[in-house]
Amino acid sequence: MRTLVLGGTGLISTAITRRLLDRGDRVTLLNRGTGAPPFGDAVTTVHGDRADVDALGAAWDAHGDGHDAVVDMLCYTPADARAAIEAFGGRTPHYVMCSTVDVYTKPAHYLPVDERHERAPDPAFAYAHDKARSEEVLRAAGLPLTILRPAATYADHAVASIGSFDLAVERLIAGQPVILHGDGTSRWAAGHRDDVARAFVAATARPAAGRAYNVTGAEVLTFEEYWRAVADALGVEPHFVKIPVAVLGELAPQAAFWCVHNFQYDNVFDCTAAARDLGFASTVPWARGIAEGLRHRTPGPVDTSERATYDRIVAAWPAGR
Repeated sequence: MRTLVLGGTGLISTAITRRLLDRGDRVTLLNRGTGAPPFGDAVTTVHGDRADVDALGAAWDAHGDGHDAVVDMLCYTPADARAAIEAFGGRTPHYVMCSTVDVYTKPAHYLPVDERHERAPDPAFAYAHDKARSEEVLRAAGLPLTILRPAATYADHAVASIGSFDLAVERLIAGQPVILHGDGTSRWAAGHRDDVARAFVAATARPAAGRAYNVTGAEVLTFEEYWRAVADALGVEPHFVKIPVAVLGELAPQAAFWCVHNFQYDNVFDCTAAARDLGFASTVPWARGIAEGLRHRTPGPVDTSERATYDRIVAAWPAGR
């Protein structure tokens, strides 16, 4: 197949590109050229802005005879969706969009959340709201469409209640308190990027489904269980400080934004349809996946202002209070 990937160097899309190449595809990537995937001459890379319709068209024409499928990992806004329609409408046999399970209304009306669930994210949660509207724009245009909705996807990191993963790891290793939102019992589904990538690659080999699929981890963990596995992988005993979400929102509204709009709610999803139609399976248990990821992790920088904010929150809510 000839497959065009918009992105191709990110967390999920790097794994997608590898699997497309393993399948024998002729792969074109459109990105800004800031990543460094180990693909070399195995792919055709077009450097350009995802929002630029001319750049999208140049990527489509990279081989001179178009592509059999487009995998769009960079469609975040309705404007992005309209650019894709202008560039690929009437040309691509199959457009695969990477959306998100955050398009579903929170808190959920029922669990696990399947693809029929209401999709009315809070407009204040701009990421989710824009993704939902982007889906609507693409559907209305009549593109030959398949939508995949991952949840938290990982390789060598976990989602922290507050602050970056690198800061949380730094604190765990140093024996310092690590914040969990609420009482630590909100439920979370983490999907390994290799599992999620397989779903995208499988979708490209099938006709456009005209529907969306959840592609998330099958293992449901409380946030405390999720982070205890990180501590176990690091070989440390964690010291968790559990702080109500409302308090976090008051103490640090910017740092606690995702807690307020997402993490405090149960994130549990039904992937039956993807298993049936795409052969999707969640094969990597969280404890094994994060332990393997941490063995290959390169720590990133931690901003001093982030440390100061974290320390201020912990000091305002003493352990045991």
